[in-house]
Amino acid sequence: KPLQNRTDHVEMIKQYSRNDAISENKCGDFEEDGDDQVKAGILMIIDAEEADGATESIDTLTQMLKSAVTEEDFTVLSVTSQPTDTGVVVILVLKEAFVSVRTWTAHNYCAIDLHFWGAFDKQETLRQSLQEAVGSTKISSYRVVVAGMIGTNTWDSDKNKIGPVITNTRKCDDSFKPEIEDILLNVEFLVEESLVLIEDKEGTIVIMCGDVDESRCLTLEAFREVDARTQLVTIVSCPLSGEEAVSDEEDPVKIVTMCGKDLESVLRDTVDTHGAIISVFIDSEVDDSRIRRLGEIVGRKQNQRTLFTPSAMFVLPLLDDIRIGFMK
Repeated sequence: KPLQNRTDHVEMIKQYSRNDAISENKCGDFEEDGDDQVKAGILMIIDAEEADGATESIDTLTQMLKSAVTEEDFTVLSVTSQPTDTGVVVILVLKEAFVSVRTWTAHNYCAIDLHFWGAFDKQETLRQSLQEAVGSTKISSYRVVVAGMIGTNTWDSDKNKIGPVITNTRKCDDSFKPEIEDILLNVEFLVEESLVLIEDKEGTIVIMCGDVDESRCLTLEAFREVDARTQLVTIVSCPLSGEEAVSDEEDPVKIVTMCGKDLESVLRDTVDTHGAIISVFIDSEVDDSRIRRLGEIVGRKQNQRTLFTPSAMFVLPLLDDIRIGFMK
């Protein structure tokens, strides 16, 4: 999508981290190819040298080749053979393939072409049978992907055996959000250790919480037990009641409620009042939409210069792909 601001180059790089196949409706069942879809074939070109069959009569060679084909359970539709200046040419049209054998009698050589449009798994066994039929002791071959044929009766069988395997490489599993009791986070320890890592000692620490009326904000509780020695601002989700939280004047933690406000405007008001943001602590109860929004804000160059200090630190538990994507 076009950049909202030409200086937002980071957004272009990081946008991939927030691609959500589920929200983009890319997780439905794939439609099967119709009968009118292009099908591929495989051409095997074989050089059979020191082949005694190259000296056989046209009728004998034709019968040997036909027997080799039918022994491998191929259906022969027609057989054509005729002499040439160097030997003979025998053409067998099968239901699954086209077989052409040309001989060079003087050099005991057979040029064999196998053009398969179905039953591809039998190509190697047919090559071996034809090699035995012409009596070659020195053989080489290679394959080329060529045009196939629409409406082959072996298409379903080929698809099950060799593909194409139709898979969705996008991540379509529902995001799993573990309960706080399941992850056993020692949030107070996490906060204490993280405070030591903050390089800037002057500025504002922002704590992002969920709906404090519905669930605990363990990160905020942990900050009340430690001495942060800097300004603390807690941003909480708008409660169902729609009532904004009121901060106690003696409380070192200032509470801001997100009722009818955009996160970027709240962060700007915080910076204007208390100073640049030196760190953001994101509680496990913060919903995914606010984390995505924070990622958009942080990704803009202008915001990086005006809202955050150069060494601002972000701390959050990596509980799911949304949070992992934010840290990327």
